[in-house]
Amino acid sequence: MKTIAILCILIGLTTSVFLPWAQSNLIGNKHEFISVYDRPTGWTSTSVALDAKNNPYRLRVRATILPDAKLPKTSISLVVSVSGPDGVVMSGELPITHDPGNSGPEQNKTVSTVSPTFAIVENGQYQISAELVEAFANNASSDPGFLKVEIAPISGVETADTRYQVPGAILVIGGIYLLSRSRRRNGSDDDGDSSKPRKSRVNWGRSTQRSK
Repeated sequence: MKTIAILCILIGLTTSVFLPWAQSNLIGNKHEFISVYDRPTGWTSTSVALDAKNNPYRLRVRATILPDAKLPKTSISLVVSVSGPDGVVMSGELPITHDPGNSGPEQNKTVSTVSPTFAIVENGQYQISAELVEAFANNASSDPGFLKVEIAPISGVETADTRYQVPGAILVIGGIYLLSRSRRRNGSDDDGDSSKPRKSRVNWGRSTQRSK
């Protein structure tokens, strides 16, 4: 039962966690990072050549944060858009999650995230732009704390398959249940064996002494 439980947990974690993560992060051909923000000059847009034969695409956003940055506790959102011969092919808010305790007080922190997938119809130059969400940008007392923000298009990606997340979670829960049952049963078996009276080891064989 223990072996079956472990297999259920491994298969469940693979299908519900690792597979979607791998499809989002490992599959695809990443282009070079291009800068959309640096601290001296601010936000800017840049262009990159995209080819429809390499559909679908997604963007990887990488931000370098200064060690003394005063960011929101969990994340800050950027508005990222891609436009070209097809018009706007991708636009929306993209949260960048950061961990305030992820590095030393004197070290820059680098965090990254990926956008949803998108596709193009016509080949050509596409403009990629990013900016802070309006609510944060309009706060004059707030400094984004970014040293630089870079974006890399990734071609030939796969959409994360989430169809097996629920069955995978059920397998994990079932495996944990079977594992706990197995441990309880083994424990009860050991207790039962220790409570049984031990057989005497005295040899009651026939005496070799002859009576006189």
